[in-house]
Amino acid sequence: MTAFAIVSFFQIVFIPGFIFLKFFRLKNSSIAGTIAYSFSLSLLINYLTIYHLTLAGIYTSPAAYTILIIELILLIYLALKKKLVSTGKLYFPLSSDFRSFPKNIIPIISAAAIMGSFYFFFSSYGDVFTHWDAVFSWNRWAIDWYLNDIPYLTYLYPQLIPANWSLSYIMMGSHIFQFAAKSIMPLFASFILITYFSLYLKKKNMAFLISILFFSAMALLYSLPYIDSGYVDFASAFLSIAAFHAILVTNTENPARKDIIIVFLMGAAAALAKQAGLIILIFSIFWFIWLMV
Repeated sequence: MTAFAIVSFFQIVFIPGFIFLKFFRLKNSSIAGTIAYSFSLSLLINYLTIYHLTLAGIYTSPAAYTILIIELILLIYLALKKKLVSTGKLYFPLSSDFRSFPKNIIPIISAAAIMGSFYFFFSSYGDVFTHWDAVFSWNRWAIDWYLNDIPYLTYLYPQLIPANWSLSYIMMGSHIFQFAAKSIMPLFASFILITYFSLYLKKKNMAFLISILFFSAMALLYSLPYIDSGYVDFASAFLSIAAFHAILVTNTENPARKDIIIVFLMGAAAALAKQAGLIILIFSIFWFIWLMV
């Protein structure tokens, strides 16, 4: 069962998004950015796939594993074409001069915050959903998806996260095994920090490292119980920040079509996670209009 859980985990957080980036040559300036985009796009691609499979009445384990086999074939193809390697930085540029130690304090603390955030991932592995909304709303809708039904009584809540949870149930063969789905949730807080880190590598602006520290402090002080709870607020926040990341790294003087597509894909993913994500999608539309003026 652990093997199926691991496979479903990577299917949800990485594989389809990474393949999409590579096939459409949507390059990122850093490995951190590539990882963050792969996560976001995987959630979106999985949701759209699950939705249409469910509409067709064929959202089943054989269908899910058939898609996985196709993805593995595509990965082998990319490997043969030597397109799997991502270039870019994945480290904090620190000065080796002892006199520069004060300047290195913020990068060092930021790196510690990013690594420390993964504590919630490892500590929650093997758990089940226990918080009210996660149990009686989000996971109930995930079970509906697992049963090959479009959820009802969703009260207009978007379904990107429950649909992705259902994928782990489909691949493990039962909705009783919730640990794979729940293990994904603390990653959203970690990936918010990784996205800020990617922006720092791109912009060389210390404000993004300070954002890592500020967000970490706010999460620990005010949102600690919800980091791995199954509530989707951190998911919506991460996808919104990923959209802002795509906007900030776009060359506004000569924007590439691929960069604009990424912005709208991230904005769409944010809107499909929770209603608050509509704000970033609308913002992306106005940004595009401003870009074209």
